[in-house]
Amino acid sequence: GSGITQSQVSAVNELRLELSGFASIEVYEMVIASLTFSTVLPRPSLLTSSPRLILLTVSDGVNTSHVVEINVSVVPLNDGPIVQFNPDADPNKFASLSDRSHVVGLREEGKPVRVMPNTTTVADVDSRQARQATVQLMNVVDGLKERVTVNEAVASGHNITVDTSISRTSINMTLHGLASFDVYRQVLLTVHYENAETVEPQEGPRIVIITLVDEQGAPSLPAIITVTVTRRNDPPELDVGAGFGVDDTIEFREIAEGKNAVGVHIMSRPHRVGIRNEEESTQNQVIQEMIIQLRTAGCGRLDAEEFVYLLECPRPGFQCLFSQNGKSVRIGLTETRTDATNVRRTLENVLRSDIYYINLEDEPTEYCVTQTNSIVKMDRFIDVTIADSGSPSLNTTVSIRVLTTNVNDHAPEVSLTLSGNCQVSPRDEDPAVLWYNGNKPSRTRRSVMENKNVSKRTAPQVLLVTAIGSPAGILRSGSSLFVKFSHDTNMPPVLRPADLRRILTLNPPILLKTSHMAFWQDPQTLAILFPALNEANSKTTPISAVTVSFNGVKENCQTTDVCEHGIHRTHTHQSSDSFPSPH
Repeated sequence: GSGITQSQVSAVNELRLELSGFASIEVYEMVIASLTFSTVLPRPSLLTSSPRLILLTVSDGVNTSHVVEINVSVVPLNDGPIVQFNPDADPNKFASLSDRSHVVGLREEGKPVRVMPNTTTVADVDSRQARQATVQLMNVVDGLKERVTVNEAVASGHNITVDTSISRTSINMTLHGLASFDVYRQVLLTVHYENAETVEPQEGPRIVIITLVDEQGAPSLPAIITVTVTRRNDPPELDVGAGFGVDDTIEFREIAEGKNAVGVHIMSRPHRVGIRNEEESTQNQVIQEMIIQLRTAGCGRLDAEEFVYLLECPRPGFQCLFSQNGKSVRIGLTETRTDATNVRRTLENVLRSDIYYINLEDEPTEYCVTQTNSIVKMDRFIDVTIADSGSPSLNTTVSIRVLTTNVNDHAPEVSLTLSGNCQVSPRDEDPAVLWYNGNKPSRTRRSVMENKNVSKRTAPQVLLVTAIGSPAGILRSGSSLFVKFSHDTNMPPVLRPADLRRILTLNPPILLKTSHMAFWQDPQTLAILFPALNEANSKTTPISAVTVSFNGVKENCQTTDVCEHGIHRTHTHQSSDSFPSPH
């Protein structure tokens, strides 16, 4: 309102303010009297000139007045320390938020992480020592499993004490003691964040705030460290009866001659079997595969008629694949599943009831020769491996040792030379006969002829054949045939393939040419399992129908001839989905 205008001109080490306009002396006096000096620098004491010199002149347009000098003394206040992480920042200027911010990461079950980097600088322009530092951990969500620590040995070595207080969502640690800023820097560099939650820590950021106080009580701007906590994919855990991750042992005794072929469950304590997957509840992660593998260790080879087999493949959504030699089984998902708990329970039930080991050899291999020509007990193991659907997928393997014991069930074979050069052998290879109603089984030609008058009307006949396959209607690896007779039999031995071929003829022939095992479920039901049946190797279409013929020998037929009066009744039946248990 006075008609006077102002303009500022900046030069090196100089700031000029010009007032111009026609006005009375009184007006100029009022304007000059309103002039003020101020500074907004965070560190005014760092200015190179002190006091500040202000020069004032007045001109009437023709002449200029003398110079009036005004000295302004700047008195600095106590400024707080400066803590920053950017090594390129000016340590004598207030640190920007970016210069005093830092990010670190901690992975589940990882080692404690240091919160401050080596590039940390601590400075104070008007103090030489600090008296206190505070470390605050915010956003605590895993309770007492989370904490911040400092190397108290380093702190006490410089007469700095440490006090810690804990609340539900934060941890406060205070360091007390008069020491140089360099000492406090060394101590603060030992501050670590730790999360001891070993199951599934809560993901998300934790905030660590560090403040330093100088000897005059001025605090620094807070240094902010963000700790990012992330989970990891843990391998699943397996308990085969002895505890999670603990190997187990089972015993198998050689099947004595004349006894039914029954395997042993691969778990010694099936009721204790369990699978545990930490990511099941937090990420709905499923167990996508289970493999059962039979192997030896050290020396020796598995017997040809030695198997692990699965009684029934779980359905739906699972696929069961058998190795061609019957030594391994793979159970895997065929579709994406979100019901992780149900998948786990299904596989647990399979382990508890459906997986067996059997050795059908006359004399299972019990000893082997090492590379140093030592004779040692042969070690057999069944490895059970489960794998999760994580990325990458992780797996766990537990081994079950199989202790095999042979029995003395074969008398020495003796050949006697009689008159007429006729030899009699206790091990006659004539076909076996199914007897019933109290008649004893016989495997000698003489006994067969003595019983030649057995009535044809009451002889057992094949009534029903069922095949279990996957998918339904297809006979493949892991399938079973159940042959039902109309009368009780005396359940003759079916341990060896030759025994079974004396009783039955199966078509297609691949059924009895591949590895198989048989046992009597009851006096009228014969079960035949095919752990290693592979349609691709048979070079035929998948087996969807089976013909069973009964090789009975009756009337006056010779045991080596086809008996026209014997039982040749056959029955063909499509495979069904029912699966009678062999137990």
